[in-house]
Amino acid sequence: MPVRWRVGDLGPWQGACVRRDGHYLVELDRRLAGATLDDTIVHELAHVYASRGEQDEYCDDHDAIWGVAYARVYCAAMETH
Repeated sequence: MPVRWRVGDLGPWQGACVRRDGHYLVELDRRLAGATLDDTIVHELAHVYASRGEQDEYCDDHDAIWGVAYARVYCAAMETH
């Protein structure tokens, strides 16, 4: 599924990931910058990878599957730095 990105005011949240109309929507708070922004992008992309094939609308689990996805996304992101 494609991933679409949106930046806005998320209040107390740094990021969110939901499934909508055949794609993932990753939202990031507009106030994020630097390492916090990088970490939030990795975190939300881990939700995308961990929830592939699931039927839940919200990608909010922080279980072992998400942890493995987070490690893989983090390692891939660090290879580009």
